[in-house]
Amino acid sequence: MHFPLAFVPDTKPGNEWVSREIKKDPLARGQLLVRAADDPEWVRQEVKRLGFRGLKPFSTYSSAPDKMEAEIPDFLPEAIMKVADQEGWSITLHMMRFRCAADPSNQYWIRRYCEKYPRMQLILDHCARGFNPYHALEGLPKLTGLPNLWIDTSFICSALSVEAVLRIIGPERMLYGSDFCLSHTRCVNFGAGDTFTGIEDEEAKGLDGKPIKLVLAGLENLRAVKTACRMAGLTDKQVEDYFWGNAAKLLGIFNTNLRSKIE
Repeated sequence: MHFPLAFVPDTKPGNEWVSREIKKDPLARGQLLVRAADDPEWVRQEVKRLGFRGLKPFSTYSSAPDKMEAEIPDFLPEAIMKVADQEGWSITLHMMRFRCAADPSNQYWIRRYCEKYPRMQLILDHCARGFNPYHALEGLPKLTGLPNLWIDTSFICSALSVEAVLRIIGPERMLYGSDFCLSHTRCVNFGAGDTFTGIEDEEAKGLDGKPIKLVLAGLENLRAVKTACRMAGLTDKQVEDYFWGNAAKLLGIFNTNLRSKIE
């Protein structure tokens, strides 16, 4: 699943580039970087024109005065959600607000959208933005029982956040996500108090004041996932499904031999 960088004012160049790239691989899928103000019928036609299978909204394009506190309809309006349901698209959602999945507004809109639009498949990225694992532990129990809800683990460095998804939502709803190109930065993120923060390579120092060489965030993420899978006692099949089978089910990719694809 691929979509463009979401921090640019003009979405067209990124969407066009992703469209060209996914055509090189029959197993690749794309999502349209969509703005809240986009006309729903234009969105429908643009997704089809570019060969995409879904949408990637982001608070960058919301009308909320404080984009960090934007509610989900501020950047994913119901009119666009309705089109996604009619077309059976997937949507990757990076929720906002201070307490993320533990925020009542986020809980309300995720459940409302999933229940009202059952043909739409909603992916909450970053363990439901669980950079603070205690937000995930508090909020995820309010999001159970939704068959069209999925959660990816991209860029999360806390094993507890991943384990919260495994135990509360279930291993069959959890997806691998690289969050490239952030996966290739040297940094680590973690919960702090009732929020979260991170440290980049040039800022990292040990107790002795000497610099610490951080590993790539993608590797920190995989270590967290590996630890959580061990703690939760996942089988080999469940781990394979995390990396491939669950996404194939979500995206409707059937009778595909992954091994021959790799070779």
